[in-house]
Amino acid sequence: YSCKVSTTSNNFQADVTLALMKEVPDTTVKITISSFDSRWVVLDLTAVFNENKPIEFFNIYYNDFSVQLNIEEEGLLHGSLFSLSYNISSNISPYTNYVFHVSSCNSLGCSKTENSDSVSVTTLQSSASPPRQLN
Repeated sequence: YSCKVSTTSNNFQADVTLALMKEVPDTTVKITISSFDSRWVVLDLTAVFNENKPIEFFNIYYNDFSVQLNIEEEGLLHGSLFSLSYNISSNISPYTNYVFHVSSCNSLGCSKTENSDSVSVTTLQSSASPPRQLN
């Protein structure tokens, strides 16, 4: 698209390219667990961007919690491919099973999580502290 702007004092012309959002993004996010411990889990996310269904942020859901990952703030948009390792440590407890899934979102809405891949993990038990010596 081209946009021409003029004023009464000067003529000014600018070309503007617009991306039209036509649909909510697809759930095209691949999610894997690359490592975990008793109080954190590292997720690897990979997605392909579609020009008509741009992704602005991701919602990561696990058990009764969620995290929003903003693509622009994180500087994650590189051409048509998104790839990131993300460490989740908030609301993670030892020896607990977690199921993670992701929805991709834009201003029109979010993809349905029931259509997305999910991964699960049971975090490790906390390390026991050594017994104290009694005198």
